[in-house]
Amino acid sequence: MATTSQQKKEERQNSIVTLILLVLLAIAVFLLMPGMALIALVADTFSLRLDPVQMWAFSVVISLCAFVALRISAPDSSVAGRRYLILSGSLAALFILFFFGLKAPFAARWVILFIPPSEPSTQPSTTSTSPRQTADTSTTPADASVEIPRAIPVSSPSTPLKPFLSSPPTPEARPVFYSVTGVARGDTLNVRIGPGANNAIAAKLPNGFNGIRIVGAPTMNGATEWVHIEFTDGNGWVTSQYLQPE
Repeated sequence: MATTSQQKKEERQNSIVTLILLVLLAIAVFLLMPGMALIALVADTFSLRLDPVQMWAFSVVISLCAFVALRISAPDSSVAGRRYLILSGSLAALFILFFFGLKAPFAARWVILFIPPSEPSTQPSTTSTSPRQTADTSTTPADASVEIPRAIPVSSPSTPLKPFLSSPPTPEARPVFYSVTGVARGDTLNVRIGPGANNAIAAKLPNGFNGIRIVGAPTMNGATEWVHIEFTDGNGWVTSQYLQPE
């Protein structure tokens, strides 16, 4: 009986600590929203490979610069503070709209830049099921004309890309070729240089693109399964949920 009461007390204490940490995180995100929005936009647009510590550090520096700029243009500190809070609140409201309301793909990518998904547990489990995988697609303008799907080229780095194989290929009973499926109209499937959404984009494949071959065994990144593929115009990594056998 005493052990049960002690466990409940520890659980309550852990819940209180977790709640306090979440509140502090929410306050930090709100105050750093100008810097977070700007550095996330730059990192996502130019495919910069920054770790979460660098993202948070840049956010602090940029937010301080934004406040200093407002303080210079404002008559006093109180006016600058109000303007900064209005700016942060507006950006936070826009992000909530895009993330929860419009389900914009870039919003999910921005969250991963600051809070990467946790690695899967190494303990075996026979009853758990894999959660729904996250889409790795990017929106492109819809074309009214009907064209044969082809890979969309992306400017390549100065050095040639080498296939990233996390483990030696293992023989599997796979179909010879696959095609892209499940990508919304006007979207494309991102082909990345490594198994993860933080890696640079090597190419973009439209829905229906075929002649794709899977090389080696799949790799798990968080809850998402990535496979290394080869196609006519190149190679790279994609999430397996968007491939179907031909």
